[in-house]
Amino acid sequence: MSIPKSARPVVVCSADRNMEAGLHVTLLSLLTNLSDREAGIKIYLFLEGFSNQDLNLLRATLDGTGANYEIILGKISLESFKGFRSFHGTYMTYARLILPDIMSDEERILYLDSDLVVCTDVSALFQVDMQNLTLAAVGGGLVGRALDGSLFLKNGFCKEDPYFNAGVLLFNATKWRKEDMTQKCLAFCKEHGRDLISHDQSVLNFFFSRNHFMLDQRFNTAVYPDSAKVGPQQVKGKIIHFLGAPKPWDFFGRHLHNNYDLYNEYYRRSALKNRFRFSLGLFLRTLRLARSYYICFKKRLKR
Repeated sequence: MSIPKSARPVVVCSADRNMEAGLHVTLLSLLTNLSDREAGIKIYLFLEGFSNQDLNLLRATLDGTGANYEIILGKISLESFKGFRSFHGTYMTYARLILPDIMSDEERILYLDSDLVVCTDVSALFQVDMQNLTLAAVGGGLVGRALDGSLFLKNGFCKEDPYFNAGVLLFNATKWRKEDMTQKCLAFCKEHGRDLISHDQSVLNFFFSRNHFMLDQRFNTAVYPDSAKVGPQQVKGKIIHFLGAPKPWDFFGRHLHNNYDLYNEYYRRSALKNRFRFSLGLFLRTLRLARSYYICFKKRLKR
């Protein structure tokens, strides 16, 4: 679908094939909750392992919203990340560090993880005064409690310095490029990449912990597999982030994730519907998440 070149949100997602169901739900909920569906939205996608058939299914999901949208498929080489620590077998997470350079024509970019339910109109984020800062994110964490906290403390940070989640990021892309942040981030990864437990999230915090614009908590609200069940009124106006594992769409997620129904509210309206799409990648992901499954089962048995 083509839309006029007027002011409109610019959103980007990067995902591998194991996140397909989550990507459908993220983008379906995003379009469903736009207040101006006619003006629409511009969506950049950087994907790994998606076939043309997969892309057609995604378009069918988005067409069902009736919203005006444009999809731009970008290409990204993962070779430069191969020396870094992988995230459940994939390197797509590091794409966040280079997207503003690739999307060289865009001034402001909203990055969204592919494990979200977007229950608000993201257009509001494009009206936020970022106070000339390069990055905006939702805080709430502290460096002293971060998985990579020891690295931060060795480099002059304090335990009380903020640590933000990187699942929802608002980039001042023009300023990012002007400050050559991509090269600075990649250089940091080359030095510490194999040791970073939280991958590119810690890289971003290393550079922007003390100088990012803090978005309201509602734009990245964490929900874990064992979090209390949330209802429609509790999620209204928020971006819900399925943190931890298993995700609602992972093997046995229907039974282990307390908020599977929140995810399924949108998934059942997608072109994927309730099909289980087994793949070698999904099997390997399940094996890598064995410890998370064990913890979930253990908590269930204690109830």
